[in-house]
Amino acid sequence: MIDFNKIRNGYGTELNQLKPLLSTAYQNIHDYQLNQTIENEMEMRAAIAEAAIILYGFIPFIPTSKGKYIQALKRHQEMTSFDLIICFDQAIYELHLWTILKELGIKRGKWSRGNQP
Repeated sequence: MIDFNKIRNGYGTELNQLKPLLSTAYQNIHDYQLNQTIENEMEMRAAIAEAAIILYGFIPFIPTSKGKYIQALKRHQEMTSFDLIICFDQAIYELHLWTILKELGIKRGKWSRGNQP
């Protein structure tokens, strides 16, 4: 069984690098949901892809069942925008990164549903 506190404590540098990427990704998700232009979609996809690079590093340390959403992000270009948003949000949730989201003022799924921040 994996101890997610060990991941949070042992990968502080990676998690600190992830914070601004998460903030940008969720802001871009929000912007896309408010105005579904091609430009906003491309910005959202790029932000998610950038955050996913760090997420990929956690795959060996988590159960396969929890890593499937991170794995799926490797195929982000094949996904509809809706599926990508849900997959990204679920990947963050599966890593138990609620503390980081809370620090950033993000509630799970809040922006992915298009609500105001």
